[in-house]
Amino acid sequence: MDTIPDVLGYKLEDALIVLKEQKLHVTTRESISHKCEKQGEIRVIRQNKLHNNEIELILSYF
Repeated sequence: MDTIPDVLGYKLEDALIVLKEQKLHVTTRESISHKCEKQGEIRVIRQNKLHNNEIELILSYF
């Protein structure tokens, strides 16, 4: 698969649905400040294509 759906700004749950429909393997990492209390919605702030069917999502709380 050459085209990866753009899920920037999506809620994590919504992004996972879109990407799994495309049969992509998803890994996640959080990007948070030291003052963050992990409250609010978790959203995709960056995505990186790793291999043919792998994508990494960078997440943060808003």
